[in-house]
Amino acid sequence: MNNNFTVQNELITFRKAREDDNMEEISKLIYDTDPYIYPYWFKNDEEEAISFFKEKLKEENFFFNYNNLYVAYNETTNKIIGIINSLDNSNNLDYDYSELESINENFNNTINNYLKVIINKVKDNDYLYISNICIDGNYRGLHIGTNFLKYFINQMEEAGFEEFFVDCLIDNLRAKNLFQDLDFNEMEETTGFDGKLSVVSMKRKKDEYLPSEYKNFV
Repeated sequence: MNNNFTVQNELITFRKAREDDNMEEISKLIYDTDPYIYPYWFKNDEEEAISFFKEKLKEENFFFNYNNLYVAYNETTNKIIGIINSLDNSNNLDYDYSELESINENFNNTINNYLKVIINKVKDNDYLYISNICIDGNYRGLHIGTNFLKYFINQMEEAGFEEFFVDCLIDNLRAKNLFQDLDFNEMEETTGFDGKLSVVSMKRKKDEYLPSEYKNFV
């Protein structure tokens, strides 16, 4: 499958993240993934968040290790403009997340419990959990996210994965529409984060919910 996508006369390449990638750009995209969790987690200190993720991206067992990431790389501007992060039960998921409790004491129980639930689900199931997808704000609405996710799913299916899961804020219509366009089906809704947020879990199974144009992706 071709991993190139041209938009606004700029060439975007979809590929796995590399150790020599710009970790600050990746960290910024991680922070921008969710308008609620990470700003609250880091007390709206974007610089602290970026510094934290930048350091942890090369830590072997961390949730956002670069080996778990795919990037959308702008060959024209030499900038990373998108990320997808995923986990499966082949990852070493025994990282000690207790250190995160000091980031925002009011949020530590909620976020750490949420991470533990995700990690336990991944450990116990043979599926791929897509934890983060983000496109730089300057490039949204140009179908980059859709094509990036199509490419990623294709790569993961070729690697042997047949089921994909994602959690999405119910109010995040852009993200929900993106996943629904690729035939992710809503499975259940839960309320978490101190009752302030509602999250919908979505599932996609290989060949069961396959869009007609999927296999012909450019």
